[in-house]
Amino acid sequence: MKKLLTASLFCSVALFMSACSDEKKELSQDAFKFDIEKTKNGLGWKMEMLTLTAKDDIEIKRITANRGGCAIVDYKFWKDNNATGAISDETPPKVCNTGILNKNWIDYCEKLIKWAELSKEDCSYEYEYDLDDKSKGFKHINERVEKTENKKYIENCEKAKQVAKEKYNGKYYYDYKMPLKFGESREFMTFNNENCSSILEFSVYTNKGFVTYSVK
Repeated sequence: MKKLLTASLFCSVALFMSACSDEKKELSQDAFKFDIEKTKNGLGWKMEMLTLTAKDDIEIKRITANRGGCAIVDYKFWKDNNATGAISDETPPKVCNTGILNKNWIDYCEKLIKWAELSKEDCSYEYEYDLDDKSKGFKHINERVEKTENKKYIENCEKAKQVAKEKYNGKYYYDYKMPLKFGESREFMTFNNENCSSILEFSVYTNKGFVTYSVK
């Protein structure tokens, strides 16, 4: 009984540090059925479509591939409203609320999230960054916000803030969660690039644990 209580107390403390979290648990390979298909979009971009079919009621939180070398996107979100960034970049990945993005203001989710974080949602500032060289993967460096007097930008920013307030309780984005019922499928996509010419292995992180599949 004492041993049981000690273990329970340890997990209560460790849970705060994610040591006992279900997300750390390794799942059986039977958690999902998967299929990968190479394809191209209308612009000729090479893509791979990863279809996951749940073998139980489960919630997908993140997917990584090739040990982080591939950017994975939830295809339906991307297709319907371009309102998501990659769900492979961080835990938990973030998804932009529909109707917030605006090409005259901020045109993709990652920039929106950085603007909101760095400017404290102040429309008099724009998110700016520099690009690293190609050998380092054109990563964003020197990220910052800079004062702006661009009236069009400020006007559209204020509109987006109003949409966020009226429709989404002031939220621009939320943590990615994709619940699937038994037998339900969802498509995920990667644009092929030099870091991800083909998916060789991928891991799916869920509310019940994670599972890694080899595609070789």
